[in-house]
Amino acid sequence: MERDPYSQLTREVLSKRGNAAGRRILIDKISRFVYSYPKKHLHWDDDDTGDFFCVFYPKIEGLIDRFTFQGKPFEAYLVSSIRWQMKTFAKKRVMQHSEHRAIKDESDFWQKCGAPENTNPDGGVYYSPDDQTPEVYSAEVSRVLKIESRGKISDPAWARRLLYLMLRSVTFVDDSLMEHTARLCGFDPGYILGCATELRQRLDEKRERQRVQIERRNSLHVRILQLTALMSDETDADRLEHYRKRLTAAKARIDKTNRDLRSMPVLPTHKDIAEVLETAKGSVDSGLYYLMKAFKNIGLN
Repeated sequence: MERDPYSQLTREVLSKRGNAAGRRILIDKISRFVYSYPKKHLHWDDDDTGDFFCVFYPKIEGLIDRFTFQGKPFEAYLVSSIRWQMKTFAKKRVMQHSEHRAIKDESDFWQKCGAPENTNPDGGVYYSPDDQTPEVYSAEVSRVLKIESRGKISDPAWARRLLYLMLRSVTFVDDSLMEHTARLCGFDPGYILGCATELRQRLDEKRERQRVQIERRNSLHVRILQLTALMSDETDADRLEHYRKRLTAAKARIDKTNRDLRSMPVLPTHKDIAEVLETAKGSVDSGLYYLMKAFKNIGLN
């Protein structure tokens, strides 16, 4: 007996996609397949699986409409599309994770700079402002930053570099550490705290813009789902064309919104730091580059 080249789903796609009720059944069945695929085959967690499904769902109807049987079942066409979209989704997710790692790395930096509790006091330099409990830096950090025995950075260039890093880390550096670092670098603590306050205000404004963009993107996702549902029930050619145009416009706006969100900084930019300090952006660029390069050589970055 000759083998039947058609799978059950392939037959359903070819026979049911022409009517609204059959199309809804197909979308429901394919949706369940799409949702379970990343978790079942690549062990994605619930968050990534759900986010990917929201991205892929609007594409299902297009896959149904474009499918033509050429010897392979619909499942092969669907899996190929899913895996292609998963690659794109994974690349975007890597970019997001790298931003979060950048925040964590700079947050951890300040903890790494201090010497461990069991460090030999002779191995570091103490700093005791106003006769408070002295603090100690590891010998490597003291050497790189050129911290002298009185607890001050002797080289003005290295003092500015550490100041740039402190202000870039303003999200997770508290005021007490900021005052301490200002004194270490030879700057007026009040002035530096004022700069830090301005940078935090700028970040708050950026977070508000980010929140607005996220809400706008979510609204566009809902609109796409609504338009897709309307198109599945519509038989009038003119209204279908109207819905398609609105759908295309909504997808274009989502793409632009996602690009805007990816470009939004999660830390103060070098330009922000330069403006609050009234210095050249190039000075901040080069200062942070040389500082991070030096700390990378001793395993602190």
